[in-house]
Formats: sequence, structure tokens, C-alpha cells
Amino acid sequence: MILRKSHTKLGLILSPFLLAASLAAQTTSSVQISTVPAGLQFYVDGQKFVSAATLLWPQGGKHAITTDAFQNGPQAGARYVFSSLTSNLGPIDDPTKITADPNFTWIQITFATSYGVDLNYFVPSGDVVLCPPDSTGPFVSPGTVYFNHQPFCQNVEIFVQQGSTLNVQAAPNPGWVFQGWLPTPGVLDSSQAFILNLPVNGPITLFPIFVRARSVSVTVQTTPPGLRVLADRTSYTSPITLDWGINTTHQLGGIAPQYDLQGRLLAFDSWSDGGAYSHAYTVANSPGTLTLTATYTPGVLVTFLTNPPLLPLTVDGRNNYSNYTFAWVPGSTHSVTAPMTNTDANGNTYQFDGWSNLGPATQQITASTNPAANRYTANYKLAGSITIQSSPAGVPMQVDGQSCTTPCNVSRALGAAVQVSAPARSLVSDGVRLAFLAWTDNGPATRTLTVGAKPQALIASYGYQYQLNASSNPPNGMTWHTEPASPDGFFNAQTGLMVSVETQPGFQFLKWSGDVNGSMPSVSLAMNAPRKVIAELNPIPYISPNGIQNSAAQTPHNTVAPGSAVAIYGVNLAADVAAAPEGKLAQTLGQVGVRVGGQVVPLFFVSPGQINVQLPSNLVDGDHTLTVHMEGKPDASQTFTVARNAPGLFTTGAGNTAIAVATHQDGSVISAHSPARHGEVVTLYGTGLGPYHPEPTDGVAVPSNTKYPLADPVKLMSGKQQASPLWAGAAPAKIGVAVVQIKIDDSFPHGANAVVKVHVNNAESNTVVLPVQ
Repeated sequence: MILRKSHTKLGLILSPFLLAASLAAQTTSSVQISTVPAGLQFYVDGQKFVSAATLLWPQGGKHAITTDAFQNGPQAGARYVFSSLTSNLGPIDDPTKITADPNFTWIQITFATSYGVDLNYFVPSGDVVLCPPDSTGPFVSPGTVYFNHQPFCQNVEIFVQQGSTLNVQAAPNPGWVFQGWLPTPGVLDSSQAFILNLPVNGPITLFPIFVRARSVSVTVQTTPPGLRVLADRTSYTSPITLDWGINTTHQLGGIAPQYDLQGRLLAFDSWSDGGAYSHAYTVANSPGTLTLTATYTPGVLVTFLTNPPLLPLTVDGRNNYSNYTFAWVPGSTHSVTAPMTNTDANGNTYQFDGWSNLGPATQQITASTNPAANRYTANYKLAGSITIQSSPAGVPMQVDGQSCTTPCNVSRALGAAVQVSAPARSLVSDGVRLAFLAWTDNGPATRTLTVGAKPQALIASYGYQYQLNASSNPPNGMTWHTEPASPDGFFNAQTGLMVSVETQPGFQFLKWSGDVNGSMPSVSLAMNAPRKVIAELNPIPYISPNGIQNSAAQTPHNTVAPGSAVAIYGVNLAADVAAAPEGKLAQTLGQVGVRVGGQVVPLFFVSPGQINVQLPSNLVDGDHTLTVHMEGKPDASQTFTVARNAPGLFTTGAGNTAIAVATHQDGSVISAHSPARHGEVVTLYGTGLGPYHPEPTDGVAVPSNTKYPLADPVKLMSGKQQASPLWAGAAPAKIGVAVVQIKIDDSFPHGANAVVKVHVNNAESNTVVLPVQ
């Protein structure tokens, strides 16, 4: 058994080398085979593939690539049929006889896309949609819908080539009236047009509305009588009486040229309802009879030609004339447009070169009584075409600086240079975008093409990318990491992603929510759609490093004094703001308490980012540990250093504008607008100046009727000048606050800001500004 296992491992180890040796004996090519659009199936030598494949072909080997007659792809309502086979060496004429060549690097199978067009009849309750059993049978179908002139009288689905235009006509059967089409999102608004021309760029569902007729007898006649008119695009010789439904809309049109019984040329002049030559007419909501009259008048022939012949033009807003000779009233004005790009019946492309009368491409023509002046020719010159496509379709490209959404056709004069730019990214919807992969010829994303006589086709391949929407609850409590990384949160489709979080101080990871779950700080997911992940966090108290400071200001020495007012800075130290009552500090506020060692520390107030306390006056010099406790949360602790003297002066600003909190002799506040006066005694406020003798009680306001002088001497420094205060001690009616009273003598400047600080036993306070008059 052991020997058998050893031989097996030896075979596995040697087999790659044996394979490499056999491959080295002959030249092979690595060929990547893919489809456009991506994701369609194909067969290579009978083996089925459903995505791009890279194969090793020995030189000279014969291979066959086949596909199904048609297949459904990733998009619902689409059908794909094999169109062509191309490679980096050019087109492949016979896909069943491909000879392997070392120069082969890629083969692309292009499919033509067709989209399903669903016809759904809308019929009132009790009626049945059926075609007549024979030509003489009863019409139980309410009407007929023609797709490209092919009739259908019941529900059907047909497939139409992408990018083509579908001609749709609705014709009601006797006893029925056509009232229009139900709106189809993205395809068709509500319309009563009997004829539609719909571009097919995706699946379409059409709902024709046929209702039982409530007849109105309509007589269409002409002046002079006996001429022909169009009613719902059907030619009639007037007069003709038709039954139309109330509130239905019909298309009326003239026919020109026509001739009267004496052979005179007649031109359309007007309709009795004031409508245009061809216009929609809505039957009023009043049963009865009505008459519509088309009036004709003597006219002249006006002819428009093209060079080369038979190219379409637009005359008076229409471009579907069978010919371009018109009977017009002399002196009447009409609009004619020669398209800048035109295509003949053989698919040749032309560029507009000018009219024979030297007018612009779109111009106004006035019918003349001179027959020689009523003949116009639009001249064209041969052009080339470039078809810009993408897989998938619908990507906005830039062609010569103009936006062009694929698929789009570009026509230019032969030899013209066309700059085409494929965007690196194209947004599809919220959280979904396309990323540029390559052109079919592996050219750069932005390139210049030269228009040739042979049509060119260029396809840009794009891959889907999906966005990861990552957040935390509460927000801003963590740092995200993804593997692989992304600069903007988008990832290629099907990417296997590892998401992990690193919590910020003051937060604790609990679990994931959104599109993932779990309680570990790392989670994996597949980016096969836009994803949303939420890190659920637990806010916990956290004290910042060096976050225990003199509450008056940042002092030169990172120490605090016993009995002084101290600020604790951090994150999530409390759920909300709460303050102690006036004159007496609290042991807990908002379920938050503070301890130093085993002692409860009295609280001024608590908030999420700061807690102010009075340190116990019995703390000895040296390092201590302060702990913040909140109900239901883990404790937060931080060490700090206690010194006998750690003075700080309160200010009303910061930096060079930090004005001292000080009062005049009458108790009013000193400010820039009310500076200290020479000769008066002013009071400065601070904390941490040292012990008192005697020591007031912690946590309660200092009695106003008792003096508590500082035990250590205080010096007030102003530049190089120093002065002894008149008195320094505990501030009456305050907690943890010391006052220094000083007389403003000639050592202070006049009309300027005095920069002052205090010294106690070589411990120095912050520097403050004292405005002096």
C-alpha cells in the first residue's frame, strides 16, 4: 500500500514535466475564444463552452467552431443568431475548417441580436380574440395588427433584429374602433396613431386597444367632387361615408397631384376642419353625422431629385414619399431637407454636397408658375461608414467630440479621420457600471480611424462592475479594508471579496447586517450584484491618550493638581450631556461615574466627548489611574500624573487671543471693550494652583464667609516683570477654582494687552492676555 501510494505521487509529480516535454516537441498557439455579446455558448471540436475559453492548439491541427441555430442569452427577451467569425488574423470564412497557427491569439464569435416583440390584445370582458376560421366566417377578432405588413389577429411573439425599425399598423374590424396603444415604459407613450415606427433596441410589448364602435356617420368629400382622399391611410374616391366611433382619432390626408375631368392639374389647398395636408382628426362626443371636405385648386408640379438618384429627402416633415414630384399651389411655401448623410438601396453611404440652387441643406421652396424653376437636385458624394458597437449595447461613446450611444453609425467622406473614444467607465444604474475591456482589434480606448470605401465595424467589450456600499451603525466608528482593494468601491462582476473592519477607539464590533451576516470582523461575499454591508458597532467609553488635563487650559506640564478642576477627553464617554446642580457636584450623571483608585470623583458634567471633574484633594504626587464607568458598557481607564502645583488660568479664547477670565474690582468682567484700569485690583481665575490652608471640602461650593488661602506663594509674571498678588486662594461660591488678585500698577502697560502667567513653586501656567487701559 505504501509503495502504491508512492508511485501514485511520483506519477503526479512527473506528469507536468512529461506534458511539457511533449509540448516542446511541437509549436503550439494559445487562442482565446470569446463571444459578442459575452456569455453565449459555442462548441469547439464538439466540446461545449458557455464563457470565454483559452485553448492550446498544436500547429497545423484542424478545428471546428460551431454554435446553435439560435440561443437565448443573459438578457431576457433576446435571441442570438451566429453572424460572423473574426480573429486577430482577419475574418474566418469557414468556421468548421480552422487550421491552427502559432500567430493566432484570439477568435471572436459575433452573434446578431434579435429582441422579442409581444403583441397582446386588449379586449373587453366576454369577447374572444380569435382569427376568423375562413375568409367568409364571422370576425370575432376585434382587429388586425400588422408587423412590417404581416398580419396578426391574436396574441403573438415575433423576434426582430436589434437596431431595426418595426412598422406597426392597427386596423379595426367591422363593429370595432381602434382607440390607440397602451403606454409601454421606455418604448411608447400613450398614442392613438394607427401606424407606428418603433426602433427595436430591446424587448417590446404592445397593447392595441379595440373597443365596440358607437358609430358616427362621417362623409368625406372633395371640392371639386370625385377626387381621391386618404382616410386612415386608405385611398377613397369622394364622396365616401364611414362609420367612426365617438372620441376616436383618425388620420386624414390629401392625395396630390390629381387631375379634374378636364385634365387640369390640381393641388391640395385645405381641409374644412382647418387641418394640415395630413393630420389627425378626433371625432367629437356627439352621435350624428358630420362632413369633412378637402378643397383642391389649380396647381403646378414641383420636382426634387437626388444625384445619385432615389435617395430619400424630407419634404414638409415627411420622408416616406413614393416619389418627389408634388402638385403645389403657386406661391405656396414648403420646406425641404436633404439629410447630411444618406444611404441608397444597396447600402452605399453618401454625404450631402449641395443643392442645385445653392441653398442650404434645409430650405424653404416657393412654388413658381415657371415650370423650369420648379426642379431641384440634391447632390451627394460617396462616403464611408463606421459602425460603433459595444457589448453590451447602450454605452455613450465620444465620436469627434460628440456623444454617440451604441450602436451608432458614423458616416464621413472617404479619407476623413474620425476620433472615437470609449469611456473607461459607463454608469448603468445605481451601483452598476460597465468597465472598458478592449476593442475587437485590441486598439487603445481613444483612437483615430480613417474612413474607407469598405464599411468598418468596431466593437468595444465592457465588463460589469458592482458597487460595495459599506457603512457602520453608528457611522464613522471604523476603518474599512477590502481584499482586493478598490479606489472607488466598484468591483468586477463575480469578484470574491473579503471585507474587514478595524474599529476606531470608542467602538466595539458586534455583527454584520445588510447583504451579509456574522459576528467576525471579516466577511466574504461575491460581487454578483450591488452589495450593501453594515458593520453594527457598540459605542464604548474611551479616554484619549493624555486626555486628562487641567480644565482651564493646556498647561506647559502635562500634570494636574489635587483638588483642581480636570477635563477628561475621549469618545463615547456618556450617552448624552448631563450637568450637576448648582453648588454641589454629583457622584453619577447619566449613569456615568468616575473613580481614581478606590475614590469616587465628583462630577461637574458629562458628555460624549468630555467629562469635567474635581480631583480628590488628598491625592499624592505621582501616577494614578482614572476610570470612567457607564452602565452596560466596559470601563475605560487611563493613567495620569498628579503634581502638588499644576496651575492653569481660565481663558475666553485660544492661542494669542486667549483673554484671561478676570473681573474688575466691582465684579464686572474684563474684556477688550472693558479693559482693566490702572490703580484698580483685578481678579484672575484659575485651577490647580496647589493646596489651600485650610482645605475646603471637595465637591461643594466654597463658603463665601470663609477665607481659604493658597498654601504656596504665587507669582504673577508679565514679560520680565513679576509681582506678588494681594491675595490668592479658593474662589468663593466656586468648586475647584482659585483666584489671584493683583493691583494694576505702573509695571503694566498703558493702553495695551498685558501678557501674563502665574508661577507656583516653579510650576508655570499657560499664558493669557489681560487687556489694560
